[in-house]
Amino acid sequence: MQWLAFGSMGFLSFLWMGTLLRDLISLFMRAPLHTPEVRGWIFAFAAVAYAVGMVNALRGPRLRQVEVAIMGLPQEVDGLRIVQLSDLHVGPTIRERMIQRMAAKAREAKPDLLVITGDAVDGTVPELSRLLKPLSEIPAPRGKFYVPGNHEYYWGAAPWVEYFGKLGFHTLLNSHEIIRCGNSQLLIAGVGDPAARRVQSQKVEGPNLEKALRGAPDDIWPRVLLAHHPGIAPEAEKAGFQLQLSGHTHGGQFFPWTLVAYWVHRIPHGLRLVGGLWVYVSRGTGYWGPPVRLGSPSEVSLLILRSQAKIALK
Repeated sequence: MQWLAFGSMGFLSFLWMGTLLRDLISLFMRAPLHTPEVRGWIFAFAAVAYAVGMVNALRGPRLRQVEVAIMGLPQEVDGLRIVQLSDLHVGPTIRERMIQRMAAKAREAKPDLLVITGDAVDGTVPELSRLLKPLSEIPAPRGKFYVPGNHEYYWGAAPWVEYFGKLGFHTLLNSHEIIRCGNSQLLIAGVGDPAARRVQSQKVEGPNLEKALRGAPDDIWPRVLLAHHPGIAPEAEKAGFQLQLSGHTHGGQFFPWTLVAYWVHRIPHGLRLVGGLWVYVSRGTGYWGPPVRLGSPSEVSLLILRSQAKIALK
């Protein structure tokens, strides 16, 4: 029933788009467009678009590699590989096979650090915990880290924070960790999601950058922030971070919502510079709702930290 419900959402979206396009064209054309033949073409368009989008979604994420140039990056940190999973949305339509594909792509990237930036689940711990075990098998010698997204708050953030600990992930909930790289160090911090303000029954707090950096040495460079919602970027830039990893937007997931994402979010997807802060927004490793990806492919993100000098030499 959930497959049918979510699938209908996707198909009706394409049907609505085709109908709207016909009505807009009819304002400028004298030819009759409100005919059974045109309605048939609209239906065919919706069916083909949905089928292509469904194939894209169900074949799983691709590996997307991005190099991030950070001024003054210590030599020991140069080349550090961070694999980001975001918006997996494990639940009614994303099950064992899809999670295994996600985990395989992450292993292929050979991460030093593995991070999950929220919206990992759409369900409760008793329902979904067994499905997530492949994530615990991804090697990441310098650590695995997790921050909750808004969907964890909807389903019970506290039990999920506890369960990800059992999978080997350190939850960064308005906290930080220092990672040693040879003679250098890297600070990685994480914050809760603004959804905590709406779901006040949750015991897991929302974002608090001041608390996340409490007790952190001032001389550690670079500083990396995990935040599900990219909208915290201006505050993160003021707090002295050099890189922020986020998700949430799905890049719109499928057309025409890919265009809406540009209107709703300052950074709909990809790497952008906000003042002195690099912000990378993943399109998401899974999908939410309709099993459709069109114009916004799902991804396992591989971010490689580089000094600006090495980027310039390429």
